[in-house]
Amino acid sequence: MASELIKKHLEELKSQKKFDEGMMENNVCSRGVSNHYWHLYSCGFEGSIVWNKAETKSIAWYSQEQIKKLSLEPIWAYWFRKRNII
Repeated sequence: MASELIKKHLEELKSQKKFDEGMMENNVCSRGVSNHYWHLYSCGFEGSIVWNKAETKSIAWYSQEQIKKLSLEPIWAYWFRKRNII
């Protein structure tokens, strides 16, 4: 089952390009780990987004103006500011 799901997602992924990365300290996750090394990609895909409630609080497509109005977690505010999105 898991391998079928992975295969499906890889088929939907049409392009990917890493555009940033870095160590973020004091970014505590639900498992209590405070330091994470982030890899950020720009991706193109076909298909629909699927909400995994165990991994995300919400999921949707947002315009730049909509992102500016969201109550973002500090880590996402950091990345969006760094990319001049907000």
